[in-house]
Amino acid sequence: FPSHDKVDYNDRVEILAEIPGLSKDEVSVEVQENVLTISGQKVKKVEDKESTGKYIRRELKHSSFKRSFTLGDQINKNSPEAKFENGLLTIILSKVKPTIPETKKIKIN
Repeated sequence: FPSHDKVDYNDRVEILAEIPGLSKDEVSVEVQENVLTISGQKVKKVEDKESTGKYIRRELKHSSFKRSFTLGDQINKNSPEAKFENGLLTIILSKVKPTIPETKKIKIN
């Protein structure tokens, strides 16, 4: 959790993650070295003490989560962007142009 898609474009990589039931204040996106981490903590609702209802079936997730992705060398780790709308987190990671190592010509004596 969360379910996600990764899409590779020429200039960026996008990660789209479904996080229903949480607000953007309950979701965190962090990059540390080569690892991007999405985490979230659902704030538990106060239960009605007068209620005597019992769950018949319980499928909704009510716990925290953390999911990490290793970023490749082609990803610019300094400028990720994220937006959260209607339970869908979109993370945009721009790519850097690969550097071509300089070739040094050595004179043969």
